[in-house]
Amino acid sequence: MKAITCLVLWAATNAAASPLDFVPWRADHHMHLRSHAVYEANAALCSVFGKQACSLPEVQYAALGTADAIAALDDSRVGNGVVLSMAYLFGSPYLSDQHYDVARMTRTENEYVADQVERSHGRLVGFFSVDPLSPSAADEVRYWSTDRRLSGLKMHFTSSAVNLKDPAQVKKIAEIVELAGDRKLPMVIHLRSSMKFGSEDTEIFIRDILPRARDSVVQIAHASGWSGTDRVLFEDLETFAAHIARNDPLTRRVLFDLSGVVTTSTTPAEAAALAALMRRIGLSRFLMGSDFDYSTPRATDDLVRAKLPFSQKEWRHVARNCAPWACSRIRSPAPSIVSPP
Repeated sequence: MKAITCLVLWAATNAAASPLDFVPWRADHHMHLRSHAVYEANAALCSVFGKQACSLPEVQYAALGTADAIAALDDSRVGNGVVLSMAYLFGSPYLSDQHYDVARMTRTENEYVADQVERSHGRLVGFFSVDPLSPSAADEVRYWSTDRRLSGLKMHFTSSAVNLKDPAQVKKIAEIVELAGDRKLPMVIHLRSSMKFGSEDTEIFIRDILPRARDSVVQIAHASGWSGTDRVLFEDLETFAAHIARNDPLTRRVLFDLSGVVTTSTTPAEAAALAALMRRIGLSRFLMGSDFDYSTPRATDDLVRAKLPFSQKEWRHVARNCAPWACSRIRSPAPSIVSPP
């Protein structure tokens, strides 16, 4: 914690003086499309957490399809988009009173995403999703690893109410990660599961779950946070940074996306501290993402360029990073994981 405080104090004197020039992203690595069924599940979740903790679009924008994602990409001259299914919602214990047929509804939503991706003529790549604690999770991984219309697996530990201090839950999640790793599926994981999440939980994830991914790349959503640059985000990134700095093989294939990280409330000191941690971890590990439609590529790009104290060269590096699955010319993961700028 002392290291984080010193980093923030140092960073406060090194804030960006002017916005960075526009550089088109090669890909938005964190987007969502949804059927009306997911919209209704999200509405039910918002009723649990309250409006302050949950964003819900107007009902006329309930369903999102291919055209919506491509329009958002084109608006900011982004090349490709990675669509992460929200099918994990149906297994959420917070929605147990909805009595969902979790296996059927998870498959149906993942099929919806697969259909939308197929309509994009190569602009979109899709990831299926599961609640890793649901009984049907393993079957869903097996199905899509054979089907291959979707390129990877998304899990959302907040929705699944994951407690990484519960050995039984850790065991179940590790089994799902191993199943995906054995099938060479990349994974996107929303790691932080509660406001009490911290470095101890991150250490458990790195030690007990991450090794089971084998050689698969694991992208940590929202750079291990979930909205903004708070104390917990810095603690979690510090934990990853410590492992990466000593060349820990467990973190060799870990990436981070920046969706939802830089917000309107991010202070210059926080932005500079984030930039310093990104440099320490390695800029090649960071991917641009918008969390569409909670935000857009254009809005995210504007915030990042206005707030992060990067040189133009550094910004171009981050903006042009591209994960193997997001750029069609990359057929297998390169040693550096991402396609170079």
